[in-house]
Amino acid sequence: MLDAWAKTPELKVAYDQLLGGAFTKATAGPVLGPHRQIREIVADQLEKLFLGQTDPQSAITEAAQGANEALADYAERVG
Repeated sequence: MLDAWAKTPELKVAYDQLLGGAFTKATAGPVLGPHRQIREIVADQLEKLFLGQTDPQSAITEAAQGANEALADYAERVG
């Protein structure tokens, strides 16, 4: 790594910024909320769609409703 930084010093900028930056809620990283749950909801609806167990509009509606419920639950818990 030291050799790479010596050849291309701009590669070290991000590293230095991470080490020297303040650690706050704003810099702690992304807040993904109920990402996993929403991904599972969408995957379930896609599976039903591909198996012919639902139509596209119903799949979208169900996925949106499930995602909205997961987001509302998350917002209630986190504030």
